Amino acid sequence: MKSKLLLLFCLICFYICSGQTDAKQNSTFPAIDNFLTSLSPEQTKIAHLSFADSSRLKWSNLPMEETMRKGIQFKDLTDEQKIKVHRILRTVLSQQGYQKVLFIMQYDEELHQRMNTANNPLARKYGANNYFVTLFSYQPSANSFQQKLLTADSLKLKAFKFEGHHISINLSFSELGEVISCTPLFTGINPAQTITGLNAGKYVMADENELGKELFHSLSPELQKKATAGELPHEADVVMERGKRKMESGEYNSFAFDLKAGISYRDMNKVQQNLIKKIIKSWVENFNDEIADNRLKKILNMLDKNPDKTRFSWLGTSDVEKLHYYRLQTPDFIIEFTNRDQGIYHFHSLWRMTGDGSFK
Repeated sequence: MKSKLLLLFCLICFYICSGQTDAKQNSTFPAIDNFLTSLSPEQTKIAHLSFADSSRLKWSNLPMEETMRKGIQFKDLTDEQKIKVHRILRTVLSQQGYQKVLFIMQYDEELHQRMNTANNPLARKYGANNYFVTLFSYQPSANSFQQKLLTADSLKLKAFKFEGHHISINLSFSELGEVISCTPLFTGINPAQTITGLNAGKYVMADENELGKELFHSLSPELQKKATAGELPHEADVVMERGKRKMESGEYNSFAFDLKAGISYRDMNKVQQNLIKKIIKSWVENFNDEIADNRLKKILNMLDKNPDKTRFSWLGTSDVEKLHYYRLQTPDFIIEFTNRDQGIYHFHSLWRMTGDGSFK
């Protein structure tokens, strides 16, 4: 009798586990499929592109008219379709990341309205309606080059891009729901901290700025000098700006790929190393738990195995309250943050990983 009960218990466990596995394998981001099926044939032609389309590997944080984007614009979506897009964002992002996106879009809309009230013709470049959604997946084509480009593995891949002024979110995933890549991730805002009016005290992207300042400030004078690669150039931006695969000639071209610039993770004490981990989490934890845990595990493992290859670099002065730039870089990933021109609260930030559209 006991053996029969044990056998029954094992069978139940087997079916439960099998069901869980199937559920995971069938997790194909239904929110994305739900949005796609809501599009009209005309909208689908604009929003749904081939995985081989070159725009999948391009990105920009610039506003309308300063860059060309493929995909469907928010203004061309119905309210129901916009709700479905936000459902996608809530699926792939954490609450932290989703709220950050909402704030960025809200600030851009407020900028649009202020400029519009002032009869500024450039108001048309900004606003919540000027964000784009693009879906990529394998689409049969007579183009022989495209057929050769798409391998058997890539036929199962899909991608999602959400982009506009100060936002670029790029994800690729398999039909089984596994996230293949989640960068480049660009977030920016101006002003990050509101100092007057009803919203006085609101501070978006605070961790990205404050943790970097705290780390630099905690360094000894000798390490601060070693970490500082130079002064902050006028209108400095993230080095990997606007999807460049290789840094073009510029003021800090040699700094762009100098893997020995700055100080190493090994140079730091335990408190400073923990700050490094907190800085990394500020970007990684913009995504949902599954994505964030996977990427964080890989990055922290790399920190432990190669402490000399993780470098912290700073551009600016020793006064952390002034405009500055910092970055964490290894052969595997780069995180950049700049407190740039037009005042002390205009932030641009970027996270990229090799394999997610290599930055080399």
